[in-house]
Amino acid sequence: MAKAAINSHAPALYSLAVIQFNGSGGSKNDKDLRAGVALCARAGIFGHIDALRELGHCLQDGYGVRQNIAEGRRFLVQANARELAAARAGFFGHIDALRLGM
Repeated sequence: MAKAAINSHAPALYSLAVIQFNGSGGSKNDKDLRAGVALCARAGIFGHIDALRELGHCLQDGYGVRQNIAEGRRFLVQANARELAAARAGFFGHIDALRLGM
């Protein structure tokens, strides 16, 4: 997973962020919130919608980063817009495929 993250694989970056947030495999003291936020930001750059949403919540709540409610909401809105665009593209792609008899 680390090798994939080094190669900017967004799902791997997000998975590592979740591991950092949860302190998976260790104690509660093994959590690294700043690293989780940084990994979410990087995954978001590469289009990972859940990472953008997580980053928005972190900013709104001040979780691992200085609280910035307005910036957090901006990321949440961006994640929602991307999710809607992806859903629409999938839906209309399916309709086009049916029209073409695929």
